[in-house]
Amino acid sequence: MRSYARALGSGTRLRILQRLAENAEQGVTELSEAVGRSPPLMSWHVRRLRQAGLVRARRQGREVRYSLVAERLEELHEELTTYLQHLAQVHNTQSAERPKSGAAKP
Repeated sequence: MRSYARALGSGTRLRILQRLAENAEQGVTELSEAVGRSPPLMSWHVRRLRQAGLVRARRQGREVRYSLVAERLEELHEELTTYLQHLAQVHNTQSAERPKSGAAKP
């Protein structure tokens, strides 16, 4: 979960994921033009996404093309949903155990 949080903890990386979701496969030059960052910085951000398993690379001649790993995004969605449901249950349990404010004290 922590690697996902780091990977998704940047607006630039979120824009890269959005761009890849909309356009299937992109090279660093296309991504840098779309996102408004330099190609070296874009490569750094894409590397972080690859390390988290959210993006895959495919060499096409001299260029590297990047695409989303849809299965990984689905897994992440399921993990986050489960985690957030757990947090809600813990919060609801703790709220139910606290005395109501303004309640008469014996």
